[in-house]
Amino acid sequence: TGTGITMSAGCNMTQWFAWLVMILTGAMNNKGGAWFHPGFLIPFDSFELPDMDPWTPGSNVRPEVPGVIGDWPCAVLPDEIEAGNIRGLFNFGGRLLRTFPDTNALERTLDKLELNVITEIATNETTDVSTHLLPTKDGIERHEFTRWDTLNWNLSVQYSAPLVEPMGARRSAWWVISQIMRRADLPGPEYVPEDDGDPDADLAMLANLMHMARCSFEELRAKGYVERPLEIPAGWLNDHIERIGGWRLVPQRLLAQWEEMRAADEAALGKPKPLCFSSRRQRNKLNGQLDFLGEEANAIIHPADAQLHGISEGQMVRVSNKSGAIELIARLRPTMRRGVISISHGHLNGNVNRLTNKSDIDTLSGMALYSGVPVEIEVLNQYGPA
Repeated sequence: TGTGITMSAGCNMTQWFAWLVMILTGAMNNKGGAWFHPGFLIPFDSFELPDMDPWTPGSNVRPEVPGVIGDWPCAVLPDEIEAGNIRGLFNFGGRLLRTFPDTNALERTLDKLELNVITEIATNETTDVSTHLLPTKDGIERHEFTRWDTLNWNLSVQYSAPLVEPMGARRSAWWVISQIMRRADLPGPEYVPEDDGDPDADLAMLANLMHMARCSFEELRAKGYVERPLEIPAGWLNDHIERIGGWRLVPQRLLAQWEEMRAADEAALGKPKPLCFSSRRQRNKLNGQLDFLGEEANAIIHPADAQLHGISEGQMVRVSNKSGAIELIARLRPTMRRGVISISHGHLNGNVNRLTNKSDIDTLSGMALYSGVPVEIEVLNQYGPA
């Protein structure tokens, strides 16, 4: 999942082996197995897919960790700022101090930026450390359609009209970005309007984003929801696999990582395993959002592990490691795996990124480790750790 296995040291191996099983058993690109989304906004079956190496040069401070299609992992941001390589940051609404790894390191470096610009709609801990705050329209204050169409379970896209008028002096985000680019003499698309005051400007921008889509913006706006038939197996994918010479089952980078991890596992045989935390989501919370719904910052622990540490249901506990420490409410659940504490991410108080580390990342994807991270846990009383 996007929160569990893929945030652990074994993320690549798990995904690789799952693909191997599905490919070798005929479940890949087939009903009952894994299927490939053909894209609604950009139909992948309308052009020849490239045969390319996704890895690109790494950052200045961590060249041994490759980039992915030109992007660097967010874990390198504190060191890039510290080295003076990044002097200005444009943040389009991200809650960096809750969602980026190693909050402790990030806090120490953000104030060294000459520019720390954020587009936001509400005051929060990230706006407090920004040099410039640019208010932009919220999702219910603007025309909008599904952007992450490939996450849908079918081949569809949905449109919504504004529900309320924009508050205060909020502007369209595209206008804010275009103005920054124009004033910095950076090239931009010619179709971008000069002013977002025109009531049709937002609509024109959305229409331009759908110039390759499976329907026109006019059709989508009129219907509100458009769905197209989904082809399984996907012929366009089979054509691509045939064109590149078949499935490449053993990529050398993955093989090298497997051999390295296997050697480490064998060296650890017979040795005691540390208590680790695993990250999770909560029903009434979405990353750093929806605090007002009241989800508690807690640590789920197996009753047997709780007993070993003198922990009772509902007690305040301190979870710590080499990176930092946070305080959480203990919740005992027999369904929890022994030796693992489950901690949700996205909380300001009980911020799990106080326990993550910018140096502990997967060297292929750049993903910071949020699961399988060693920790210690102890009971808190009114005076501190018991």
